[in-house]
Amino acid sequence: MLIDDAYYSSDGRTALRILTTEGEALFQDIPVSSPDLVKLKFPIPASLSGTITNTDGSPAKGLWLTLDSEYKMVSNDGKSSVGSGISGVYGTKTDAQGYYEIPQITPDMPYYITVRAPISKGAYTLSPKNLLDVIRPGEDKEWDYTIKESVKISGILRGEPSGNPLADIEVKASNLAFGKTKTDINGYYEFMGAFTPGTCEIAPYYKEQQSTLGTDFYAQSVDLDYGDDLEFDLTLPDPATVQFRVVDHNNNPLGNIRVSPLKREERSTHQLSPIGYTNTEGIFSWSNMLPGVKLSFRFNGEAPAESQEYIADPGTIFPEETIVIYPKTSIEGYALNADGTPIVARSFRGQAFFDDIHTHHFITSITGENGYFTLENNLPATTVELLFKTSIVKNDGQYKWSTWKSPPIQLTPDTITNLGEIQFFAPEE
Repeated sequence: MLIDDAYYSSDGRTALRILTTEGEALFQDIPVSSPDLVKLKFPIPASLSGTITNTDGSPAKGLWLTLDSEYKMVSNDGKSSVGSGISGVYGTKTDAQGYYEIPQITPDMPYYITVRAPISKGAYTLSPKNLLDVIRPGEDKEWDYTIKESVKISGILRGEPSGNPLADIEVKASNLAFGKTKTDINGYYEFMGAFTPGTCEIAPYYKEQQSTLGTDFYAQSVDLDYGDDLEFDLTLPDPATVQFRVVDHNNNPLGNIRVSPLKREERSTHQLSPIGYTNTEGIFSWSNMLPGVKLSFRFNGEAPAESQEYIADPGTIFPEETIVIYPKTSIEGYALNADGTPIVARSFRGQAFFDDIHTHHFITSITGENGYFTLENNLPATTVELLFKTSIVKNDGQYKWSTWKSPPIQLTPDTITNLGEIQFFAPEE
C-alpha cells in the first residue's frame, strides 16, 4: 500500500489518496488528532463496458479507449481545494464486435472517456473527451458510442515574404480533440480526428517564443462540419538565423554548451527553454528566430556567457558571433552604506560587464554582521566591470536603491579577489 497524497486542513482533518495493487481510493475528512483507531474501508470496484460503432452502424473494432479522472481533495469545510491531480488511468481495446470492458475501476470519481484510432493509424482521436456520470461502488456501468465523421485539416506553412516552406514549426488547432502538430520538412501539417462543429482557429508559432506574441497572433479561422476535408495554407514571417562560435579563453572550441534564448523586455528579462547545444567544433546555428523580438542568448559554460542583443527583420542571416567561455572565479568584500556602516543581512544583485558587450547576471548570498559577502565560482576570470545594486532603509523608513560601480578589475582563475570595502550610494547622494 502507498499513501500517494496527504493533505491537512487547519482544523486537524486530512484527506488521503491511497494506492494498492487492487486499485486506489480517496478518503476525505479523516481526523488526525484523535487517539482512536481510524478504520478505512476500500469501496467495491466498479466496471465499465459498452459497444463502439462506426458511422454506418458497423462494429468499430481495434479502437483504443482511455479513462482518466481529475480528482480534488477539499478541506473539512468542503469549500477550499487542498490538492488535485490526474488519477486512475485505465485503457482497453474494442474487439471484433466493437465491444470493450474495463474492470476494477476505482469508484466515486468523475471520469473522462476518449476513443482513439489504433497507433498504426496515427492514434488520432475519434471522440471528444466525454464526462461520465460518477461511477458508484460495485456499479456495472454501460457507455456506448457511435463515431461521427472525423474532420481533416491540412496545408503548407510558408514564410513571408520568401514563400518558402517552414519545417519543424508547431501548429495548434482549437476545437479539435488532438490539437497540436508539427510541420514536416516540406512545411506540411495535418490534423485529423474528432471535433465540435463550429469555428476552429489554426495557429502556427515559433515554440521558443510563443509567450512573446501568443499562439493566436498568426491564427486563421475556419468553420468545421462533420466529414470536412479542408486544405488550409498558413503563413509566418520568415525566421531569422543566428550563428555562434563558442570557445574557451585559449580559443579552443567548446562542444556541448547549452544555448538558451533570453527575451528582452523594457523592464524584465525572461530565459526561455534551451534550443540546443554547440557541436564538437563549438558551432551553434539557429534558423527559427522570430523577427521583431529582442533576444540575446545565454551559453551555459563554466562561467555562463551571453551574446549581444538581436532584433531581426524577416529572413535576416546574422554574421557569426564568437562567444568566449571563461573559467569561473570568486570575489569577496565588505558592503558599506554611504555613512560607512556595514550593510547587514541584505542581498544585492549585480552585473559583470566584460568583452565589451557580454554581461553575466547573479545574486549574492546575504551579507554578514560586518557586511562581509562572497561570490564563489560565479564570475568569469577576465577583466570585468562590476555594477552592484541593493536596497537600503532611509531615515523616512522607505527602501531606496543604492549602487556601487567598480573600475576595470582583472579576475584570475582559482583565486578569490578581495574587493575590500565597497560603499553604496543612493542616486540622490
